[in-house]
Amino acid sequence: MGHNMLLLLTTLLLHPVHETIAEIEWNAKTKRLEVALRLDSVDDDWIRMEVARSMRSQNPSLRETSAPPISERTTVRRRIPTRKNNQAVRESESGSSASSNWRMLYLQPRFQIGEAGGDITRSAKQSSDQNSSGSESVRPSATYHWIGMEEDRGHVWWFFEIEPRSGRCPKILEHRILFEKESNQANRVILLGTQPTQTRIHTTRNPRQTIFDEKKNVQPK
Repeated sequence: MGHNMLLLLTTLLLHPVHETIAEIEWNAKTKRLEVALRLDSVDDDWIRMEVARSMRSQNPSLRETSAPPISERTTVRRRIPTRKNNQAVRESESGSSASSNWRMLYLQPRFQIGEAGGDITRSAKQSSDQNSSGSESVRPSATYHWIGMEEDRGHVWWFFEIEPRSGRCPKILEHRILFEKESNQANRVILLGTQPTQTRIHTTRNPRQTIFDEKKNVQPK
């Protein structure tokens, strides 16, 4: 075994990488970024409890044991469901549940798209929070749509879409999910619809990556 390979294996053993995997694809017809995000089931539950802790810190009157429910899930049985079955998407979006709300609360500030120049989008909720704080009115630059979730052998897939108000394909993705939990978190993103298919790795040192970019010939078909 070569010295470099031995060094790599030693590094991985001493500093194991904790990873999520996301498949993203730009839908030119709906003008939305379609996302399928895979997490460990343990992380899905940790996020639920983290959201509950945050809610209690903002509202001390909530009971210590209160937490968003695990049940009432909308289940989708396919990757990137919107491209396959628009009818299923409309049914999923019309059935918003408490189980999706806590995931979206965690997701929106940590999974954000940007356009040329590197500006990151602001979700509708973030704009509302800023407006309520007394600052000038800010229009949301992206709307998040929860589609559903799927349990898969110790993992959970979250399906959602991000709709930029501009209607333009995003160029930047900032992916900070689970960074506050794992120091060696690595969020792998697979760009579907590109030729060839490409991958990005988002880490705590480099959370913001270029995704679709015409100048680099990385763009959806």
